[in-house]
Amino acid sequence: MATHIKHLLNDFLREKKKIINDKQKIEDIIDRFLDKKTKNQIQVNRISQDRIICGFNSSTFAYVFSLHKEKILAEIQKKFPAIKTIKIEMGKK
Repeated sequence: MATHIKHLLNDFLREKKKIINDKQKIEDIIDRFLDKKTKNQIQVNRISQDRIICGFNSSTFAYVFSLHKEKILAEIQKKFPAIKTIKIEMGKK
């Protein structure tokens, strides 16, 4: 029984580490397209199977992000082809 729990925990931790690494890779891609002020106002909140949900506190910075959104998405899709869209949520940073 103890080895079963150990395997479950190892699998869970491995998956969690992969999610964190993927999130960091996506944030690095986003950072390449935005200025410092805008980068400070964005947060990748969730990554689902086909979308990324980004949170903003300011509609101004959400607008700036939306100007680059298609280019950012195209670059992200090179590493993560399953991602189809980026959704913006206000007040979620």
